[in-house]
Amino acid sequence: AELYGLDVSQVAVSHGAEGMLQNLGKCFLDEGDEVIRSGVTYGLYKEISRLMGARVVEVPVRNWRVDPDAMAEAVTAKTKLVWISNPNNPLGSIFDRKAFECLLDRLPETAWVILDEAYAEFAPPAELPDRVRLLREKRNLIVVRTFSKYYGLAGARLGYALASADVVTAIDTVSEPFNANRIALAGAVALLRHGKAELEAARQRIFADRERLERALEDRGCFVVPSRANFVFADTPYDGEALAKELLLRGVIVRPCSGWGFPGALRVTVGTTKEMDRFLRAFDEAVPALAERSGTTKNMEWNVVL
Repeated sequence: AELYGLDVSQVAVSHGAEGMLQNLGKCFLDEGDEVIRSGVTYGLYKEISRLMGARVVEVPVRNWRVDPDAMAEAVTAKTKLVWISNPNNPLGSIFDRKAFECLLDRLPETAWVILDEAYAEFAPPAELPDRVRLLREKRNLIVVRTFSKYYGLAGARLGYALASADVVTAIDTVSEPFNANRIALAGAVALLRHGKAELEAARQRIFADRERLERALEDRGCFVVPSRANFVFADTPYDGEALAKELLLRGVIVRPCSGWGFPGALRVTVGTTKEMDRFLRAFDEAVPALAERSGTTKNMEWNVVL
C-alpha cells in the first residue's frame, strides 16, 4: 500500500498471481457470463473462465499487441471480465495506454478489467497505465501483481491485487483462510524495505542481456517482438517444437509457442549473462542438428535424461 500510495484496504494477497486470478473468477463469474481475452495470451484466463461456466470471447492481436479497441468492440451486456496481460505473455509486448482507458470508459457497470501486470517491472513506467489514478477514479479495474518475477521469489508463491476496498472484501471472502505463507510474506517485506538497490541492479542486467539476446536472435534470422518483459519472443525459421527439443538435449529449456498458433516461435527467458551465452551456443548447435534430422523430426522419439 505504501509503495503505490493506496490504503491497506485496497490490497489483497494470495498464493501467487495464479491464486489471485482464480479468486477473481470465483468472485465475478457465473454460468452463462461472457469474458473477453486476447487470442494470444496467458492460457489460465481461459481455463478459469470455462471452469466457472463462462463463455470465452477471443480477440485477435494487432501488430503483435493486445488490442483494447477490439476488446471494447466485443463487450456486450453479458460481459463480466476482460482479462488483459500487460506486458503480454508470451509476446512481451504492451498495449496503447489511451486505448486501454477507452476500453474502461466503454465497460458496463457489471464488467471489470483484470489487468495482469506480472511482468510490469520490466517495462518503462510511462508506457504502462496509471493504475493508481484509475483506481482512485473508481474505475472497474483490478490490478494483479506478483513477487515471482522482478522480486525473485518464484516458488515462494506470493501474489497480490490492487482494487477498491469493496472488491478486496469480495476477494477475501472467497479466498481460503490462510492464503499466504509466512516465509513468503517475510521475504516480500524484506525486499520492499531493504532490497531496492539489489533489485534495480538485477533489473539493469536483465535489460542489457535482453537487448543483447534480441540482437543475437535477429542476427540468426529470427523475427523478434521488442520485449517489455523478462523474456524474448522470437519467431524462428525452424520447427519450434523440434528446436526446443534439440535445446533440451543440450540442457537448455525454452518455451515453444505452437500452442499459441506460432509453430516456429520460442519464448526465451532472460537469465544471467552466462546462461544467455549458453543458450546462444546451444542454439547454434541445435540448428544444424535439425537439418540432419530433416524429415524425421515429427516421428522420432526423444529420450532425454535430466
